Amino acid sequence: MSNAESSEPKRNLFLLAGLVGLIIVLLCSICIAVGVALRENLAPRGALTRTALVILFETAQPGESATIATMTPAQSAPTATQPIPTTSPILTPSGTPFPSPTFAPPIWVEPPQGVIVFTCAIDGVEQICAMNADGSNQKQLTQGSVASFHPTIAPAGDKIVFVSYRDGNYNLFEMNLDGSGMQQLTDKMGNLSAPEISPNNNRIVFSVSSANRDELWLM
Repeated sequence: MSNAESSEPKRNLFLLAGLVGLIIVLLCSICIAVGVALRENLAPRGALTRTALVILFETAQPGESATIATMTPAQSAPTATQPIPTTSPILTPSGTPFPSPTFAPPIWVEPPQGVIVFTCAIDGVEQICAMNADGSNQKQLTQGSVASFHPTIAPAGDKIVFVSYRDGNYNLFEMNLDGSGMQQLTDKMGNLSAPEISPNNNRIVFSVSSANRDELWLM
């Protein structure tokens, strides 16, 4: 094979590569031209990049329908030399301002009823406290330096069951609604918590933590 014959395929390859490159350049030019044309149609040269749309409402009297005022070219949006007012009075069609609305505070038809028992911290010690449902008559029910918490009131409204830390364990205790008549209900069962009294007033469910186990008990 002569040198002329061997160089023929190379020359054809170069021509093909050049033709492909020319086609790519033409396609890119067409895309750029189309993009420029679309941009001119969608956002004409010189148009604002940000447009404010302002709708002005005319307030109507009761019984009349409110209308939307049309903005004319002369009514352009406020410029830097025209500061936007912070407040604007609401005017009637006749030009007089509407009177300011007045609001009346809510009136209790019937105040909350019942008693709320809760845990309160007195001198850094958790105690059992109580108050009326409207927040009045707050009082402390337990005393001393031992912690008392998790109170629950009986459905009958006469007893409070709670947890207190005495004798090295958390046990259940019961007392009257005024804090009198306290008595211990459990002993040496482990650490007890979260007591709840049944709706029929004759059962108590509570949690027992002992030997790395948490269980629900009923009594």
